[in-house]
Amino acid sequence: MSTNPTKEVLRCHGPSFVEKVKAMLVIASDKKRNFFPTCEQRGIKDVKFKDDQLTVEYVELLHAACDGKTPQLYDSWAFKKKVFNEIEGSNGIYETALNGKKTVMCYIIKLANLSTNVDISKMLKLNISSGPWIKQLVSGKSVTLEDGRVIHPKDVMTNYKTAAGPIVVLDCPTEDYLESLITNKQLLDLQTDNVKPVLMIHMAPAALITDPGYQAFMDRFQSETTHLMMNEDSPGPYIHKSQMFQSVLNRLHAQISPVLQGKYNYNMRPTPTTGRIVQACPGLKYTIRPEKDEGFNWDSLPYYDAEEYFHNVKEEAVNESLEVIKYLDYEKHSINLKHMTVSDVENEINLLKKKLNAREALTEDKDYPEVVFLGTGSGKPSSFRNSSSILLQIRKDEYFLMDCGEGTLLQMYQMYGLEKTQHILRNLKGVFITHLHFDHHGGLFSIIEVVNNEMRQKRRMDKLTIIAPITFSSLCQHHSRYLNPIENSYKFIPNHALYDDVKTNPNSYVLREVKNLLGLSELAIVPVYHSVKAYGICMRHKDGWKLVYSGDTEPCDLLIRYGQNCDILIHEATLDGGKEESAARKRHSTVTSAIQVGRDMNAKFIILTHFSQKYAKLPVFPEESTKNVAYAFDFMQLRPSQLWTLHLVKPALNALFGGQRDSKFFRVLLQAKRDERWMGKKAVNVEELAD
Repeated sequence: MSTNPTKEVLRCHGPSFVEKVKAMLVIASDKKRNFFPTCEQRGIKDVKFKDDQLTVEYVELLHAACDGKTPQLYDSWAFKKKVFNEIEGSNGIYETALNGKKTVMCYIIKLANLSTNVDISKMLKLNISSGPWIKQLVSGKSVTLEDGRVIHPKDVMTNYKTAAGPIVVLDCPTEDYLESLITNKQLLDLQTDNVKPVLMIHMAPAALITDPGYQAFMDRFQSETTHLMMNEDSPGPYIHKSQMFQSVLNRLHAQISPVLQGKYNYNMRPTPTTGRIVQACPGLKYTIRPEKDEGFNWDSLPYYDAEEYFHNVKEEAVNESLEVIKYLDYEKHSINLKHMTVSDVENEINLLKKKLNAREALTEDKDYPEVVFLGTGSGKPSSFRNSSSILLQIRKDEYFLMDCGEGTLLQMYQMYGLEKTQHILRNLKGVFITHLHFDHHGGLFSIIEVVNNEMRQKRRMDKLTIIAPITFSSLCQHHSRYLNPIENSYKFIPNHALYDDVKTNPNSYVLREVKNLLGLSELAIVPVYHSVKAYGICMRHKDGWKLVYSGDTEPCDLLIRYGQNCDILIHEATLDGGKEESAARKRHSTVTSAIQVGRDMNAKFIILTHFSQKYAKLPVFPEESTKNVAYAFDFMQLRPSQLWTLHLVKPALNALFGGQRDSKFFRVLLQAKRDERWMGKKAVNVEELAD
């Protein structure tokens, strides 16, 4: 991003219209339009980008069906007409206008040569003195001394290396772009350059790479070039801290915190690849400079020993807690961490396992609904909590997604692996978006793209039903216009339309259609109190269970009224109890106020989620947290028969993560202790530090 005295400019490098992504951000934001920087697209028309460190040449690949025309734009009125025609079940006629130029962008990255200097220490080691031949070495030529020795530039120069070969980034998403890849002049010229590419990154499907034409293209670049493959054959995705945290939760309750099924095995390092074709994997690094380190660094791959990590977590729980409590004279917050030892932690875990084993014979035999938390944090994702997303399995192989924050698809791949994720998305009935804050809808287009692909491959026949704020239709319009046509893969229903029907026309076609789709006997989309138009959802299934999801909101009387006597309430709890004033300013709930909503609703069980990232692992369990209240974690999967085991986990969680240790005042105490700002004091005003 560059700035001038009056306006910031965000340069977007990529295909035509890439800068239009900003329009989607403006539509979805409650900020004013001038809050965003001006976007400037840079692409094939600019030829290249250059600064002191590198030069990036733009390479454009054209779709095989490209007629060279500029894409026509969708008529917004026609688009909206189509949306509402579909809502009313009529056969509105609408033809896409995206029949013009379809391109993808590739890049050739050339590094600038490093400045070189004579290294006096190297000259002394060679027992040579300066002379006129130094100038020849600086220019890159070798010289022969009077004693017959041949001195090369690298023998006496620092940072000396012949020009580093370029890095080539190739994006060939389908076979439609293969002919353009093979015949592109810029890529053909790389074969005749004196300096061949050192690394070529291939973002192409595995099946396409095996195509004879693609193989012939790769064969043009022989031993000088390493090929890095980035596609579905790569292990991953993988978030290191998330995986480690999940391994600890799995030890506490394996049924609700299962082992993640993603392809990356974090318990062993991949065997280094020795050939010139390498499959990319999470954390793999390639070094170009300095020359002595050139190549892949396989030691950079994330890895940990689960047993060792669990031992370290227990040690840290004891050491950190006792270290702080030694300076903390405030009984309310000390909980049970005084004098805690590793044995105490292990005893809590062993006691938990005994209780769970005894409980198994007492649980109800109810499998659905299964609730899977794919994201339980607020705002931007952290290493431990992703943005909001909840996957509901209504019956066997019938799925419904409530909110879809950024990274939702990645979370699914981590939890289920590729095949199970594709199975879920083939059977995903619908998506409910509570409001248009990015941490609640930012991952939806990734989901729609997968559904779109499944429909193209004839592996899914029905459209995905999306229930969302009306503005989301404009986001879909921009996505289809500038990124990828998706309008044939979903059916859009505005939240407010369902709410209006609940109030005035409970037998409307749209409401009946959604209830039949999800197998519901009752459905209410309810406006709630938040900073943008936001909605909660109350649903009763034909099998008898009732579930309520609040989305983001302050305590809301209307939600309480429609949610009466629910079996499960999933409610946001952004802030700790005692922060009601701050929560009200941000139109959120606290842990204690969310619990009170559940009691006013007469909810049988309350699950709290959407925690501030200040409480990365575990918020404080307040006194109001009774047996029917639980905290959600990422990758937690719950069936009705397991709900009443959750309170058993609380003592072990407190022992391992001591909820308050992640709260702000405890971090302040730790930092103050480390800085020795109040050594020797016996008491601290914790409430003052916490504000």
